[in-house]
Amino acid sequence: MVIHVAMSVPWLGLLIVAARSVGRFFRRPAVTRALDRTTGAVLIGAGLRLASEGQR
Repeated sequence: MVIHVAMSVPWLGLLIVAARSVGRFFRRPAVTRALDRTTGAVLIGAGLRLASEGQR
């Protein structure tokens, strides 16, 4: 049990630090715009594919 805790605490601390860095990156306006555009293109593509399957 003690070994598990001793290994988990540093690992979870590292995850917290990494999540903060990634969070700061994703809050940049340019990154947010790029993600919005990419998501929109994927959703439009999926909708077009779904619409074309209904005609087959």
